[in-house]
Amino acid sequence: MNSQIISDEFPPKNFVFPGAALASIAHAIFITTAPFMAHEQSWDGLNYNVQNNEGSRGTISFGDDKSRFVAVFYWEGSDLDPIAKGGSVDDNTARILQGLPNNLQSLSEKALQYVLQDIGGKAIPVITAAFWSDPDSSKIFGNKPWPEILKQGAKLVQFQTLKTEVAMARWTEEFELSSEQVALTNDIFERKMAAQDRSINLTAADVQKLRAMADDDSGFEACRESFREMGIIF
Repeated sequence: MNSQIISDEFPPKNFVFPGAALASIAHAIFITTAPFMAHEQSWDGLNYNVQNNEGSRGTISFGDDKSRFVAVFYWEGSDLDPIAKGGSVDDNTARILQGLPNNLQSLSEKALQYVLQDIGGKAIPVITAAFWSDPDSSKIFGNKPWPEILKQGAKLVQFQTLKTEVAMARWTEEFELSSEQVALTNDIFERKMAAQDRSINLTAADVQKLRAMADDDSGFEACRESFREMGIIF
């Protein structure tokens, strides 16, 4: 985790949905040359999923207005992992979600369906960190300090909670994006934000650029599928 971007304060909640959208667009363009990394970010409706190659994963489930959300994470190796500790999984989940507002309960139930593990033959959600939109504040919230929530799993979306300009710089570095890829990411992101809930269609010129960026058909198709999940259509 890059300590330079960690703040003790919770980020503004209006950073989260744009942050997830920007991350997904940058990732979709990145996988034109790395389709084997396509699984690391995906959308299922309004559920944004992230994972790494070491067993850690998380989901942010958004409400229809995008300002309400619940994010849950499982970090492999966390000292809050109830499986490793031999504690009650249900009790651990309840502790991590303690203080969750009642009006976010349904979103938490959705998010938890994406972090299921086989425990004694039953599919049970297992988490080590969570945060959510605070209805009484402009910030997101969780029941531990923000650096601790990052450490225990939210580091999977640390760039997604940054201001757009800062996040774009991070994704440029993370994915080693070219100047052309950065320009296309920013352009598609602006159009997607302007469209709000509507799908958008990429232009023939956009598609030609993406095809030229792709190493082969598998990269191009992986990019197409990632965009389709976001309502961005070739």
